[in-house]
Amino acid sequence: MIALLRDDEEREMNVPLGQVVHTGSRFRHEYDFGTTTELTLRVLGELDGGDDEIRLLARNDAPAIDCHRWGAPASWVSPGEDDWIAMTAGLCDACAPTSEYRLPIVNSPRSGVCGYDGAPMWIIVDEE
Repeated sequence: MIALLRDDEEREMNVPLGQVVHTGSRFRHEYDFGTTTELTLRVLGELDGGDDEIRLLARNDAPAIDCHRWGAPASWVSPGEDDWIAMTAGLCDACAPTSEYRLPIVNSPRSGVCGYDGAPMWIIVDEE
């Protein structure tokens, strides 16, 4: 069981993940790239990786959003004033050209959030 933290409470982050969560654990994670994204995560299982590097494998479920006008499957969102509106204002391909602002729906929890379009973010590592 994981104790929930108050918003003003902080904890050390140097604890191995395996000491905090286990199979069946559910927890909330938030990260921020200018607009906070909140995720609810569940541990489905653990694998023995031997002496190899530790790896965290994760998969999210693609958002199922319908066009707010016609009910057809949406392939775009029209961002609103907050992230919840953005995720519910779906647009099908027929409606998308009528929207001044639109973002593609991508298989990401950040779909429709603050300009996120699913493009990969590249990190250049200086190998000196």
